[in-house]
Amino acid sequence: MSSNNKAFLALGLIALLACISCTPRFYIKTPEGFAEVRSRNYDYKATSPDGSIITLRRFPNDPKADQKFWDSAILNDKKSEGYTLLNISEIKGSKLNGSMMEFELQNVSYFLAVFVEEKTISAVECVAEKYQLDKYKTSFISAIESYADHNDVR
Repeated sequence: MSSNNKAFLALGLIALLACISCTPRFYIKTPEGFAEVRSRNYDYKATSPDGSIITLRRFPNDPKADQKFWDSAILNDKKSEGYTLLNISEIKGSKLNGSMMEFELQNVSYFLAVFVEEKTISAVECVAEKYQLDKYKTSFISAIESYADHNDVR
């Protein structure tokens, strides 16, 4: 193999590895009526025409703690911000287990699903005006369940 071919092959491998490393390592099924948009602040973001959103952010599990700890920390934080907890439930996906919390703040409905793994915490957030909740609640839960069923982010 000539040195030009070796250089071309090396550049090709570098480009391939760069593409693979930039590929998201998660899956969320974007619900009908939403469009995925690029965002610097989120690993994933989808929006509806009226501004309801579904987002994903992933963080290091640092300080390292379990689901119960992070659920309590989040509940305390949201309560201090004025949110009212309406419901908390367990999510059992085929890949991930976590908690889903439903909050309300004035005219806003806010769903937060938290998945705590050994090294990573994933937060799927869904926000809509209260009057839009009936329209989007099924889409929110579907997006959260798609994440729990298709991801293993350890």
